[in-house]
Amino acid sequence: MMSRPLWKRATPIAMLLLVGCATSPLPESTLELEPLVLEAQGQKVVEVDARERFQVAADAYARGRHSEALRLFQDVARLFPDSKFAPHALYNAGLALVQLQRFDEALSVLADARERLDADEDRFDALCQLGTCYEGLERWQDVRGVMRQVLARKGLNVRDRVEARIRLGLAFHRLGDWAQAERELDLALEEHRKNPGVPSLKNNPWVARAQFVIGEMYRELFRSIQFRLPVEAMERDLSDKSSFFLKAQTAYLQAIRLSTKPWSVGAGFRLGELYEAMVEDMMKAEIPADMDETDRRIYFEELKKYVRPMVERAVDIYQRALQMNDRLGGAEEWSKASEAGLDRMQRMLEAELREKTDE
Repeated sequence: MMSRPLWKRATPIAMLLLVGCATSPLPESTLELEPLVLEAQGQKVVEVDARERFQVAADAYARGRHSEALRLFQDVARLFPDSKFAPHALYNAGLALVQLQRFDEALSVLADARERLDADEDRFDALCQLGTCYEGLERWQDVRGVMRQVLARKGLNVRDRVEARIRLGLAFHRLGDWAQAERELDLALEEHRKNPGVPSLKNNPWVARAQFVIGEMYRELFRSIQFRLPVEAMERDLSDKSSFFLKAQTAYLQAIRLSTKPWSVGAGFRLGELYEAMVEDMMKAEIPADMDETDRRIYFEELKKYVRPMVERAVDIYQRALQMNDRLGGAEEWSKASEAGLDRMQRMLEAELREKTDE
């Protein structure tokens, strides 16, 4: 069996049941008649063939007609419950429900299919799809449990292992265990770096998401620090805030370099927002209460000189994020956020220019 992406197993797994080799007739002793039933359709009674109904369902699924495929696969499982088609029809019905984002229903269908499937590989596929359902329902403890089962499987290929570990890290992140989340994500990214020759890991969206989420964690830590007096505390805050800034920036840049939607575009926006937030926090920094008006004016004039390059940098980054979305597409929310950020930073530069003109 060819290695298939763990999280992209959205093609019905029983296609092998649909066709035989036309040029190789089977010995008569091995021929097996396909199950048939009679079904009422309005005023007519028609003969239903299990193989034919399954094939029509699989074709509908392949063409993206998931509601139709769901109905047809359910028909196969209902009309031919004891046939070899039934367990695979159940699994494929579960896949259709996942595509329709009906995760609660998909859970019970996939769990039933997993119990009835014979092949270990097929049961493993069903387990993976259960993990997808738990993610859709934001049941992060269940996601964590499934991903641990996946990682415990012997013979897991590199891509499956990297993606499963990333999903485990994302579950820890959503559960609030950021330290463990970073450990899992770092392990996955390290394995990704060690396997540059694996085609399926090139520009992999899960790798980009892992880099993005690491950036998000450090961005939150960066935003949690505000510049407060006394000066000694402010110096310490500046050191910590700058450290978190650089770590977030590094992670976002890594995500951007992967050129994978939507996470690369999102990372571009977040990077621009990072510079914008630093400007905002510096402008809001506490100043001594005894500073007179003249000293205040001088202080803010000098501060503006310091932050202006950061504003210009934010403008450049937002523009690049918009250009990336034009190229990659599929990240409209991030693109709109970048447009809003670009507008804010450009207005700040225009306001400064007006102040200089008024002088």
